[in-house]
Amino acid sequence: MNHFIMKNILSFLMFSFLVFSSAISQSTFSLRYTLNSEYSIISSVYPTDSCYYATGIIADSINPISSGNSFLKIDLDGNILFQKDISSPYKSYETWRGTLQSTFDGQLITVGYSLDSIVGVEALLLKFNMNGDTIFTKNYISPNYQNDPFYVPMDLIIDKNNDFILLNRIFSDSLHVNFELLILDENGNQKISKTFGSELRDRAETIIEDNENGYYLGNWAHNKNLTNNNFVSYTHIIKVDSIGDPIWEYYSPEGILQRGATAMIKAQDGGLVVASGLGVEDPINEFHSRLLFDPYIFKLDENQNVVWEVDYSPLDTGLSDRTVFNKIFDVGDGYVAAGNNWDAEAPVGEDGYLVKISYDGERLWERKFYFVEPQDDLPVLHEFNDMRPTPDGGFIMCGQVFDFSQSVNFQQGWLVKVDEHGCLVPGCHIEVATDELLAAPQIILQPYPNPTSEVLNIYFKHPNLSNSSIFRIVDLNGRTLLQFDANRNDTTYLVNLDKFTNGVYFLQYLENNSILKTEQIIVQK
Repeated sequence: MNHFIMKNILSFLMFSFLVFSSAISQSTFSLRYTLNSEYSIISSVYPTDSCYYATGIIADSINPISSGNSFLKIDLDGNILFQKDISSPYKSYETWRGTLQSTFDGQLITVGYSLDSIVGVEALLLKFNMNGDTIFTKNYISPNYQNDPFYVPMDLIIDKNNDFILLNRIFSDSLHVNFELLILDENGNQKISKTFGSELRDRAETIIEDNENGYYLGNWAHNKNLTNNNFVSYTHIIKVDSIGDPIWEYYSPEGILQRGATAMIKAQDGGLVVASGLGVEDPINEFHSRLLFDPYIFKLDENQNVVWEVDYSPLDTGLSDRTVFNKIFDVGDGYVAAGNNWDAEAPVGEDGYLVKISYDGERLWERKFYFVEPQDDLPVLHEFNDMRPTPDGGFIMCGQVFDFSQSVNFQQGWLVKVDEHGCLVPGCHIEVATDELLAAPQIILQPYPNPTSEVLNIYFKHPNLSNSSIFRIVDLNGRTLLQFDANRNDTTYLVNLDKFTNGVYFLQYLENNSILKTEQIIVQK
């Protein structure tokens, strides 16, 4: 047998074995959920070794319109075991932030806000047992309630004293937003309230506990809504002691636009690793500009000096993507962060993504997830609200999908489980070897799962992607049923096949109208 043919057969067999081994070791999936409601999201997820617990938001369009909170128990394959809701026609309950976590007595706690026509907006603390039964709901009004009742919790931690530590956004007037550190005991009773603010607009983002004493408060200080141009935008971090008194403050350098501390983690050497964004002021006309950001992670040492920085601009090819990180974790051999790509040029464009960097700031991998728009060009976007490492070494993300091609349930909850390499399609991290005698470069086109029922995940990687590349899905008669651009490299495309009937189809990759790669797919509902 020819040497290079034999060599590539062996490469293919090794690749198939590695993919198979990865597939059986960790479950991966991407699933949508209506949660028995017209509109739904999954806002927070808490993994265990036997199941996932999650909270979300549900709403219908029937008057009186109000939103409720859902508590979910989900098995390791993504099937909902039970759902328990808190709702009222006279009061809304919304838990947008990824704060669900275990308490020291083995229960679960999260924060959100409630809204009614009498009190207005109140901060909300919800405690559940593992069966989803509500142990208590506690409401709190803004310390500036008489001037403006706006009051939204942005983050929650449980400290070494079993206290609940909340970081809340508050309005000081119609333009300025400040923030509050609220310390509650294990029963939800208020112990300490400290407010912080400036002449800028402050958007509190995240809070973490110091290993020794006190807390770090992550903030975004900016003038974005105070002016139409000439923006200032800072990453602002305050170190406070256990009763909320400031010890030091850090502001990012003047003249550089940063997106604030959207996520933070304490480094093993005592510094801080901060997820943020690097900004540009993009003129719209001579009077107005917009403030846009590219993804960015940096590390501060214990003296608040920048040790290293990782600039992800742009994360993708083509249009400039603007990114927000909302979670970052130490995974034992580096940091993994999750967030959303915002396409600045699209009317609605957002995609979830996952990145990993080393302890020294080296980029290790990026995993991008892109929902394919249907052929009628109605927008589809999806976003991650939360990400957590799972006991099997992988990661679970949750959020929402907006699919405007759907006549009903266009806003759905979304849950994504990936393996330790961030792969939704097992084996996406494996480089496929090619023989030096082969003229054509190796193109990776992996449909998963196969057979599939509603959504086909396609991992695609090309060593030299062409601008004239497309994907097609054709039936056995060669008729094109779906066609979309192949303009995103090293990306997992998510394709909705709910309108496809059971049968055999072919996924094709084309350059300049020539088919270079074909994979058979089976739809089985």
